Amino acid sequence: MAGLPAYVLYFLLLVGPLVLFHELGHFVVAKLCGVKVTRFSFGFGPRLFGFKKGETDYRVSLLPLGGYVKMAGDNPAEPLAPEDRGRGFLEAAPWRRMLIAVAGPAMNLVLPIFVYFVLALSVPHQGVAPDVGAVMPGGPAERAGIVPGDRLVEIGGQKVTDFDEVRKLLENRAGVPVAVTVQRGDRTIPLTMTPTTLEESDDIETTKRGVIGIRAMPPPATIGVAPGSPAASAGLRTFDRVVSVDGKPVADGLDLVRDLAAGKDRPLALLAVRGRALGYPGLGPALLEPVKATLPPSPDPGIETDDAFVRWVVPGSPAAAAGIQPGDRLISLDGKPLESWWDFENRMKSIQGKPLELTVRTAAGATRSLSLAAATLDLGESAATGERVKVLSLGILHDGEPLLQNARAYPRDWIFPSLHTVPLKLTVWSAWTSSVAATWDVTRKEVLGIVRIFQGRIAVKTLGGPLMIADVARQAAEEGIAAFLFMMTLVSINLGLVNLVPMPALDGGHIATALVEAVRRKPLSMRAREVTQAFGLVLLLALMAFVIVNDFVQRRGPSLFP
Repeated sequence: MAGLPAYVLYFLLLVGPLVLFHELGHFVVAKLCGVKVTRFSFGFGPRLFGFKKGETDYRVSLLPLGGYVKMAGDNPAEPLAPEDRGRGFLEAAPWRRMLIAVAGPAMNLVLPIFVYFVLALSVPHQGVAPDVGAVMPGGPAERAGIVPGDRLVEIGGQKVTDFDEVRKLLENRAGVPVAVTVQRGDRTIPLTMTPTTLEESDDIETTKRGVIGIRAMPPPATIGVAPGSPAASAGLRTFDRVVSVDGKPVADGLDLVRDLAAGKDRPLALLAVRGRALGYPGLGPALLEPVKATLPPSPDPGIETDDAFVRWVVPGSPAAAAGIQPGDRLISLDGKPLESWWDFENRMKSIQGKPLELTVRTAAGATRSLSLAAATLDLGESAATGERVKVLSLGILHDGEPLLQNARAYPRDWIFPSLHTVPLKLTVWSAWTSSVAATWDVTRKEVLGIVRIFQGRIAVKTLGGPLMIADVARQAAEEGIAAFLFMMTLVSINLGLVNLVPMPALDGGHIATALVEAVRRKPLSMRAREVTQAFGLVLLLALMAFVIVNDFVQRRGPSLFP
């Protein structure tokens, strides 16, 4: 299904259950609190169809942009019927009104727990294997003796099943020695190390956690070739991707290093592929050419993984001005050797904008020492905040594919090898606790996001309305039921939190009013209620109009016009 009907269908499938759960919360708690419910509506505006059962009219209305529960005596401008005396919403004690108002958002915040729980038990789960793909030079792991290819089996006395557990077991141990057991071939090796603190920032928050300097992703099997080496003489070039050694497939850089070490005393037949950039926008990344090479026996064939080689240079950057070219190899920074791009990025954090000396080896074999300083580069607009992303950088990249699409000349899986995975078996209890934790984490992030909008740190143009919801619903549905349900949980949490904002006409406004009356120990005047309700309605309509217009301005949703 495509076009406008698909957007409408997916919007209703996503929003419909959330509205029903939200209003069901109000409905049930209102009944329990003795308040009469006269109408339960999905949508706003004129009634399309429905039925009446008991004293409640259950209906579907014309505009499917939400829903509402109509209670007796909830409008101060309308007189309460004599037969409903004692059962009106505004007559109820403040604590009862607070419970009724909170119930709707609470349903939206609780629903994701059950969705995550069902998905956790019904969908097969794969985790990233706790294998060490790369080790930070000079980090706690390297100092303790961990090497790429090790598998973490125990941290602080607790068994490790996947890499996510590694992160969780280390995040609160910065500065505290921890026992780590690794599996290396047939050996089990006990080690002790002290995690350091890593500060991570995104558009929402800055966090700190303990790390030991390891990554799950191994280096790719793309190579760097030393000028004049046996590998260069055999016809290999920097950024060739080795496919096999003596007919044995090579999955990643770790495989390649092991195969080269095992065959240093005999000739090795290598099959590689080389990406040749087409040079024409829109015609794809590259043509792939096969390269066959035979390496003579040698303790050092002049091959390494390309992890310390410059893959891209940002036009107009300090690096471009200094003449650095793709294929140059980083040698040292301020006189200290560089062993990997990870090492380079970590050291650059402490240098910031200060002048530095970078030594590189060119593709021709010449060594150049360059004096330069990082500059502020504009990397485009952030999808999250809508603001321009400006970073302090030299302008050299190793895995910056998204930033330089026109210069991209190599398939993505050459740069980011597939991670090793392990099946995960969840118990009912672990599924439940992980579902609660996931819901809490998303809710916390959403709350911070709302605060950042009010603070002006996230652009209001990122706010979306029904067209954006329809668009993300369609995209999620195309990815499958699990993705669609996950997107539903995000929208559900967002709906619950927005309704708690203390604005008249929202649930948060009713909660705030009830709190004021509880403190004053007397109800607000009729005039105050009428004014706040009218103000809230105007504000809500203005907000709805803004997000709808914003959807059109940002070209979200289906194309309604040719």
